[in-house]
Amino acid sequence: MQEEVKKARQALAEDDLTREAEISLRLVGGVAFLNGMVESAEVKERAEELVGKVEGIRLVRNRLQVRKLRSEERKERFIR
Repeated sequence: MQEEVKKARQALAEDDLTREAEISLRLVGGVAFLNGMVESAEVKERAEELVGKVEGIRLVRNRLQVRKLRSEERKERFIR
């Protein structure tokens, strides 16, 4: 089972959308549990997709939460 966790973490680390996300991964009996905070629903969906493709993982429980950006952070992002 450690091999599946390693592959899933590697997939998350190598993907442009998920590489900087705060995602913890736990595997229990072939079920992957994703927890943490992400910037958007797109990142949440991508993480689930990547982990679900790993051989040996039969189900993904996606408990990732989308972090709401504060108004100041939003302004900063639009200015850049």
